Amino acid sequence: MKKLLFILSLLFLFVSCSSKQITLEQYLSYPVKYAKKEVKEPNGNYSLFVPKDWEAKFEYTQYNNSEVIVFQAISIVKENGNFSGISIVETLTDKKDLKSQFDFFLDKYNNSFFSVLDSGKTNIFDTNSYFIQTEVANAESFDFIVESGKENIFYLINISTPKGKNQKHKMSMMLSCLKTFKILNPNS
Repeated sequence: MKKLLFILSLLFLFVSCSSKQITLEQYLSYPVKYAKKEVKEPNGNYSLFVPKDWEAKFEYTQYNNSEVIVFQAISIVKENGNFSGISIVETLTDKKDLKSQFDFFLDKYNNSFFSVLDSGKTNIFDTNSYFIQTEVANAESFDFIVESGKENIFYLINISTPKGKNQKHKMSMMLSCLKTFKILNPNS
């Protein structure tokens, strides 16, 4: 009987200590408080709030003879070199609808070194969107494919943070930021 109790105790300890994957809904329900600042895309297409102490910038880059704007907000890098971040860019594929965009990116992740943890439709934005939750080495990411309100234009929004003791807080904070994402000039 003592041996059975010992085995059950070990089994309980193993199960309770094993790391379980946190879902999008669990991250979204985790309460976080932080100081915020609003950022607006230079052409007035969207806005969102990001942590006040994060570096936020828009950069112009060339892709297929087109100029695209890339948004990045990153946490201040600590001595270990790890940081969390948010990035937003117009998708750069020839896919003409949201589901095709999602399938394209999901296929890319399934055929890469990333592990896809979850994916599907989400309603955290004011517009139709899909998400892909991935992990690689010691980081976790969410990618969101979001309708822009303009024909054949979609946004790819990525959030990523290192795994570890602050993972749940950082991921929940970034998702809280994404819930403030607003399309400002649809159909223009």
